[in-house]
Amino acid sequence: MKAKLLIALLLILLQPILVEAQNRTVISGSIYDAETKKALPYVNIGFLKESIGTVSDENGEFHLAVDATTIGQNSSLQISYIGYKTLTLSAAEFFSQAAGDSKFYLEPEPFSLAEVVLTNELRKEKNIGSLRIKQGVTGYWLNPEALGGEIATRFKVENKKTKLHDLKFNITKNNSGGIKVRVNVYNYKEGYPAENILTQNIIYEIRGDGVQTINLEPYDILVDQDVVVSLELIEVYGRYIDFEVGGSDYKTFSFTRLYNQDDWERVNQGLMFSLRVSYPSENGKVIPRTRITPKNLTVYWDASIKMSSDSRDVDEELKLLRKYLDHLNYASVNVIVFSALKMEERAFSVKDGDSKNIIKFLESVTYDGEVDFATILKDNTTEADAALLFSNGNTIFSALNQEVYLPTYSISSSPEANHESLQKASFYGEGHYINLESLSVNEALERMLTFQADNESFEDNHKNTITGGIYTEDTIAIPQAAIRVKNTLKETLSDNLGNFSISADKGDVLIIDALGMYEKQLVIEADTNLQVALKPNTTVLDEVNIYTKIKQESETRLTPYGEKKVDAIGYTVDELTKNQILPTDTRLDDIIGRIPGVLISGVGTNKRYSFLNNVTSTTGMFVDPNPAIVIDGTPYSQGNGLSNLPPINVQNIKSIRAIKSLAGTNRYGSIAAFGAIEIITQDGVVNTQDKHQANKNRALIKGNDYREQEVSLWEEVNNTSSYTKELEMASTFKEAQRIYEKQKSVTQMTIPYILNVSDYFKKWDADYSYVVLTNIAALASDNLKALKTLVFKLEERGNFDKAQMVLERILELRPSDAQTYRDLAMNYQETHKYEKAFDLYKRMLANAIPEADFSGLREVIIDELKHLLALHRSKVDFKSLPADLLKAGFKQDIRLVFEWNDPNTDFELQFVNPQKKYFKWSHTLFDNRDRLLNEVNKEYAAEAYLIDDEEPGEWIINLEAFDQEDSNNPNFLKYTIYKNYGSRDETKLTKVIQLNTLNSKVTLDRIDYK
Repeated sequence: MKAKLLIALLLILLQPILVEAQNRTVISGSIYDAETKKALPYVNIGFLKESIGTVSDENGEFHLAVDATTIGQNSSLQISYIGYKTLTLSAAEFFSQAAGDSKFYLEPEPFSLAEVVLTNELRKEKNIGSLRIKQGVTGYWLNPEALGGEIATRFKVENKKTKLHDLKFNITKNNSGGIKVRVNVYNYKEGYPAENILTQNIIYEIRGDGVQTINLEPYDILVDQDVVVSLELIEVYGRYIDFEVGGSDYKTFSFTRLYNQDDWERVNQGLMFSLRVSYPSENGKVIPRTRITPKNLTVYWDASIKMSSDSRDVDEELKLLRKYLDHLNYASVNVIVFSALKMEERAFSVKDGDSKNIIKFLESVTYDGEVDFATILKDNTTEADAALLFSNGNTIFSALNQEVYLPTYSISSSPEANHESLQKASFYGEGHYINLESLSVNEALERMLTFQADNESFEDNHKNTITGGIYTEDTIAIPQAAIRVKNTLKETLSDNLGNFSISADKGDVLIIDALGMYEKQLVIEADTNLQVALKPNTTVLDEVNIYTKIKQESETRLTPYGEKKVDAIGYTVDELTKNQILPTDTRLDDIIGRIPGVLISGVGTNKRYSFLNNVTSTTGMFVDPNPAIVIDGTPYSQGNGLSNLPPINVQNIKSIRAIKSLAGTNRYGSIAAFGAIEIITQDGVVNTQDKHQANKNRALIKGNDYREQEVSLWEEVNNTSSYTKELEMASTFKEAQRIYEKQKSVTQMTIPYILNVSDYFKKWDADYSYVVLTNIAALASDNLKALKTLVFKLEERGNFDKAQMVLERILELRPSDAQTYRDLAMNYQETHKYEKAFDLYKRMLANAIPEADFSGLREVIIDELKHLLALHRSKVDFKSLPADLLKAGFKQDIRLVFEWNDPNTDFELQFVNPQKKYFKWSHTLFDNRDRLLNEVNKEYAAEAYLIDDEEPGEWIINLEAFDQEDSNNPNFLKYTIYKNYGSRDETKLTKVIQLNTLNSKVTLDRIDYK
């Protein structure tokens, strides 16, 4: 009520002087010297922290635009000017005076200018800052009414009595008629500009662009610490301004504020500002400014597996820590040991520089897991004066991002360090990055005890990268060939042109493998570009039928997203709709014959509909695939000819499409093992959530009776490794930890070893088990296959936030991976990011993501999008979707989803219904070549099956794997079963299976379907 009365009062008071402009009011007034009564030019006037402000003109007059409804009873207006006392008024006082004579008077502020004595002492000159452009941040003004707005950069001052001689700045754009700016120099405190240290106005007029120089000599500006120098907009000549100062390569911060009394916004890059300065020296030697000695210190110690002693010089790091603590003499030290989680925190006291207890504690640290900086340098609950961070800065989880203002010294001796990340963290709180690869301990200590510039630039030059191409002997590019370094977890895939790059050293052995090709090994002799030709495995297939030539032409079609290749549109193009059925069409043959790639052969009982891409068997005989004919959801076999098809009025057909791969199998079972011709009439509707008549028809098929009696449950298969048996002998958690640490010193950290040990430790400690699992992220951060396995296990554990980070890492490595985009959309749902999931599904269905092709996943994506809408429609903007995706009532009784980490994975699924009839789906190159090639070319690896509206009883899901080869990075299958999919009582269970441990068929699940 008080606020409303205040606004009403202000509007009444201001009626004589207001100029209305829509919802804002322009208040005019003048600023004068209280003693001389002379007008004061370029005075700052503004409401504190309200984004409302301006500057008086050269005659002291101002025009302040205000929306009176936004000004509250606690709002304050401030009028400030160099050399005068700041005048602060309440909103009511300001409006009342503005309604009167509208004159405001400032009292001169007496000050004693410290005597500036610059004798003939030896001084050195240097430039700080940079005028070299670096893309990133830009300081700009676009609004001519934003008088008082400032763009600024921090300068690091290393020496006391540093004098500022001149300021240079590089204007990259100036499309105004001219502007006038004021230079301000602020002290720098706790990460932001503080008080203005100038005693005189420094005004400069700008008419052009390029480098400008402002002479600061007459103002005798001496500083002892870091400063922020700003340009403040105080006058615009004309009605238009488009002014920019670009970002520079100077490692510092820049700041901006729209109005002179606003809060500052900070950006982690400098602007193209440069200061010429001088400072005292002694016999030509620089005297650096000493840092304040901390009495309370926090030490962050990265205990991730990459920080083990063989990848860094831990002795040098501890030596530096010992010397630094010795210098502190007396201090409280809080040590935090962390990796994927915070592992231990312990408090110490340093007296007379004695740090042996701290050093002894750190020497006993064990290293495990991937580092995660989610909680590091985010707060300062111990009120530390400074922090030391010992880390290499590398992670695929939460990146290093300091959020608390605290002088931090990032310290690393690792050749693999992320220098830029560590240096950036040190900048935030005015610390320093200590790179012990290039500094001695004494040099490093000097940088920690005194203020010194940290201008070193780093390049990613620590990795030896091998590049090359993978081809057939006929120079046909091989996509998704696996290239790995022997006896390591370094692995990558070739792209669609066969090209690859991998980190490896001279003498390493590369192993190259691809679908349908013989494996090849070669020793790296030199860091050259490798061109590798693979021989086809002729016992399996002909290479020419697998890989397309690099410059093969493709048919394109116009889509709402521009012209795209037919195989990248995201939906089948082998389809005819009602609009393409002619009035003269009277027979089904008339329409079927017009579908691309479909043949009509034979007459009478021998007539068949088949596809052009028939299969060549290993005996060289021609095989007719005979796709199933599916009419309004009911599949019919062509085994006895086409005479068993029901009569169809072709003019009543809504659409016909050819499903030429095994995408039809998950709908219609093994009857559609060679694809399907799907016919939808005006009277019937079929889609993936419709009731599957195929399941009911399976019992009629002969020769598929399930008679197996001794198939073991997967969970009961005992493939316990020797190292797991050793762990199981432990009677306590501590004992198990000791056994594990001993094993790590003699056992190769393979993917199976990490997963098995992680699973074992679940019974003792879930957090410890998680840390062990994250070793995959630490040791295989560039290995797509291993990272996908890690995602499987993280999702199995319900750790979807970290799984999302791994998925984002996979897309960073391989932006064409269609499967990972789909996995990320699913992850967004699990983490309640429904808008992001919805947007990603829409883009996938439209194939609007560059490089990726989602046509292989279309049916899966449609179902999952409908599932999202069924449960969270109110949380997304669904109005742009077609009507067939918005139908209410989406629900599936049972949904089975299978995913695998490598398209080149051989396994077979067997589905047994309650009548003990079965059908199989084979994922092998021999039985299902087209499907595997499709996965390679379109980069996906998933399939979904439904059990919906079936007769009650037990369903059995069996799995048989055909790859028993031992590997440090084997193939894995992820199995997820949803019950009541799409309803509020939906449940989900996930299992992750290592395929090369299965020596015989196993039962994945027994489902009691009701």
